[in-house]
Amino acid sequence: MKTESQPLIIEIKGNQRLITIGLVVSIAVIPICALITYYAFKSGYTTSLLGVLGGVTGLFFGCYFLFHSSPVFFNKNKVLLRIISGADGRIVSDKISIPFNEIKDINIEHKGLTLRSWLYYDIVIRTTQGKKIRIPTYNVLDAEDFKPYIENYILPFKASSSNFSS
Repeated sequence: MKTESQPLIIEIKGNQRLITIGLVVSIAVIPICALITYYAFKSGYTTSLLGVLGGVTGLFFGCYFLFHSSPVFFNKNKVLLRIISGADGRIVSDKISIPFNEIKDINIEHKGLTLRSWLYYDIVIRTTQGKKIRIPTYNVLDAEDFKPYIENYILPFKASSSNFSS
């Protein structure tokens, strides 16, 4: 009787230290910038314009970061993606599944020219069909933490003309 081995499912989670730092900083920035804006309005000096601009800008970025990072801050599971190992393996995120043999290149980088791409880096997968697939990391997955997963579980099975750079 032959038994087939089950594929290993590896869950890639965010670094808890980075999650905590991101949450604390994004929450702390909001009241600090609100106070800066309030005292800049109250002072009445010409330099208060800089305080108002700095405070409002800080409020905007603090709220933006908090709201856009909320999926990782407030989710119990905190799984960013799953790697299903083996010859028929694939990378699975919430929205997409990419087989290893279709992966040409995989990096952690900033992608695009949007506000989100300036604040967050993502896992960017280039496929053999020429597509670029972005998996958000919300800045809680370090490239050095992700590199061993790539080298041990994905590189042995992906397309032959592939490479990996971090």
